[in-house]
Amino acid sequence: MKTNQTFKVINLTDLSEIPEIAGSEIREPTAERPWIFTNMVSTLDGAAVIDGTSGAMSSPTDRMMFRSLRAQADVILVGAGTARAEQYRLPREPSAELAAQREARSQDPEIALMVVSRSSDTFGIPAAAEALESSRKQLRCGVPRFSIASPGSEGFIILLQKLRTCGVRSVLCEGGPNLLGQLSEQDLVDEWNFSMAPSIAGGAESRPVRSSLPHHRQVKLSRLAIGPEGTVLGRYLTQSPNTPG
Repeated sequence: MKTNQTFKVINLTDLSEIPEIAGSEIREPTAERPWIFTNMVSTLDGAAVIDGTSGAMSSPTDRMMFRSLRAQADVILVGAGTARAEQYRLPREPSAELAAQREARSQDPEIALMVVSRSSDTFGIPAAAEALESSRKQLRCGVPRFSIASPGSEGFIILLQKLRTCGVRSVLCEGGPNLLGQLSEQDLVDEWNFSMAPSIAGGAESRPVRSSLPHHRQVKLSRLAIGPEGTVLGRYLTQSPNTPG
């Protein structure tokens, strides 16, 4: 590992390093809301999807970081369109190593899934049916294992405040671009994780973050990890009072 004065550069020789890397990174909530972090994959030219999904850009390195970041979260937040396109299911039980991390942080063994939908329609989302059949309907803090959120005119601030009141410390947003754009507009993202695939998409594919309102957010590079196949895993912290250095 080579360390810069301001950020880490890690050449991954073994993907088993990734859970430890993700688990060692600081994610502290405030009294008002949980820590909000994101995870997304894109090509070198900025495409967030190829043929409608992110699967074609994925790699063993990206998938290991995907699982490792999920294991840091109390709640996964995702837009309904993404949940349908990617056929979202209830989060799987973490590996033994990641489960041990959760226990050490006093987190629930299960991870909740919250889908953002204006219409509250769960059609085409496999996780909704799985939740009905599951023997465990909610986490210890009372948050449902699967739920639909419609922030409406109140925006996301009230929703996040309610989650924090329940004891939720961290929320991982996995997209899509419109949801990430809304959170960014309201300056609610503390940490951005990007997996950059070593490929070019061309065309006019969607960007990872889409917003109707132009806005500028300064971020600070915290870590770069490079996988054997060339996937680059970047972690960036938003420069705001809520974000530890």
